[in-house]
Amino acid sequence: MLRVLHIADVHFDTTFSCRSDELRSRLREAIRQSFVRAMDMAVEDGVHAVIVAGDLFDGSRLSFTTEKILVEQFRRLGDLGIRVFYACGNHDPASLRSRAGSIALPDNCTVFDSARPETVEIQDESGAVIGRVTGAGHETAKESRNLASTFPAVKGDVPHVAVLHTMVTSASSSESHDRYAPCSVDDLASRGYDYWALGHIHHRQAVDAEQKAWYPGSIQGRNPKETGARGGLLVDVFRARPPQVRFVPLAPLEWASLHVESLAGVQNLSDLEQAVAKAWEENSQSSGDARDAVVVVHLQGACPIAEDLVSRQPVEEIEALLADHLSVIAVEVRTSGLHQPIEIESYRGEPHVLGELLRLISRYEEEPESIERIAPKPLAAQVSSNGERSEYLRKLLSGLDREAAARLLDV
Repeated sequence: MLRVLHIADVHFDTTFSCRSDELRSRLREAIRQSFVRAMDMAVEDGVHAVIVAGDLFDGSRLSFTTEKILVEQFRRLGDLGIRVFYACGNHDPASLRSRAGSIALPDNCTVFDSARPETVEIQDESGAVIGRVTGAGHETAKESRNLASTFPAVKGDVPHVAVLHTMVTSASSSESHDRYAPCSVDDLASRGYDYWALGHIHHRQAVDAEQKAWYPGSIQGRNPKETGARGGLLVDVFRARPPQVRFVPLAPLEWASLHVESLAGVQNLSDLEQAVAKAWEENSQSSGDARDAVVVVHLQGACPIAEDLVSRQPVEEIEALLADHLSVIAVEVRTSGLHQPIEIESYRGEPHVLGELLRLISRYEEEPESIERIAPKPLAAQVSSNGERSEYLRKLLSGLDREAAARLLDV
């Protein structure tokens, strides 16, 4: 058995340029803390190797603080006989690593910075081979080749791990990631490896039926799309049989997305705070201390103070007040879904533009087939059947009457 800690997509020194100074600092420090926690886990669980499957760095910039932490932690592993294998990704390819590429990493570290796969043996204290790791890295920032297909077939009787930063085309959330070093599940399975340590897609998942190929997800959530617990995978790899994989949470900070729709009775700040707090209590996505969360609050629907929230009140002030009320690190407020209350029924059947528009919308809702006469043939959504197309068009009609009224009445 070969035990490894598999992490990926650390993205050291991300700039977080759209955030406040305080939150940027907290997020950068959270990445460093999650990395140190990963190294602590490696030591405590007695792994043979730590595998970093790409995007250890977010780009060519690198702070001296990060460099110091990285070298100290890798040297700490080396003192205990733990190997480190790091494959370059699209954010930190061999051609753009700049100062990151000049770091004096300790001897226990192997960097896969070539598109040509390289195999390294892992030995125990007596010199016996107990496992092998084969890896390849991105040489440029836009690697378009199928690197997985170039990996050699497995030979030997010890556990063999493959390391690659890649987009498996069938993986969940692959559509939201760039198509770099693309491959298929068949490409992975055909090589015979006991475990594929993958990086690039930030959503934790096994991509094959035998669960031999995994993305650990990002080590620390970096934006509102990366909600919930983040960390790495502790993996026991066996020759010619499925590995044992366990998720280990590492991130000290979590993102949460909160949708608040019951705002019809909100008349003032106190009402708003209570509505948001109630929704947070009922739907909190934080798995740890709520104070360690950044909450993105989506305010939606009819609200008597919508105009103040959308245009008049500085959003930063609202965010600070809500963060204090929820006792969390920060709150980001989204108000695009808000509108003033509209008595829409009073406009139906009236002899004006809005009345006529509401009549047409009602007709299309009652006779879904009639909307086909005005719908474009190619749709933005990918639909594979007439039934899916009709359902998609019906969804487009949902709430259209209120949206039309809000725009025409400018509320």
